[in-house]
Amino acid sequence: MTVPRNVVFVDVDGVLNSHGYIIEHGIEALDPMNVGCLNYILRSVPSAEVVISSTWRLDTSLARLRSMLADAEFQYGGRIVDCTPQVLELSGAGETVAWRSVDRGHEIESWLRLRKFRGRFVILDDEPMGRLALHHVKTDPKYGLQLTEAERAVDILKRQSEWP
Repeated sequence: MTVPRNVVFVDVDGVLNSHGYIIEHGIEALDPMNVGCLNYILRSVPSAEVVISSTWRLDTSLARLRSMLADAEFQYGGRIVDCTPQVLELSGAGETVAWRSVDRGHEIESWLRLRKFRGRFVILDDEPMGRLALHHVKTDPKYGLQLTEAERAVDILKRQSEWP
């Protein structure tokens, strides 16, 4: 895989749909209005490609995600290029030791490290991103991705200095 120079890490729930949309249309529904804002980002930054960082990647194939996005009027299915890895760590002690997923920010950092990424990126997510906060556009899960947030994402991709 050729590593892209501009990446949009995309969560699904709370970004490409909202609480209200899920209640009305079901748990697997993607809101065309929120997806339209992702279209805006990719139209504004033609070199940007999408990496799925949502937990949806764990039980939904990239082909299925592309199809679902197309059904919600996504225009750039060919620019969905990868998913972040699932990173697990041991937690607990004694007999209560178990594997658990680390937070999404660590999984994104793992992707950046594994791909030896050099370029610009933005993270669209409704959860905090810790050390990656300068690259993060936090959405409100009540509304999903809105135009003002999409504009902020474009600004980050166009003006931010390259990583690392």
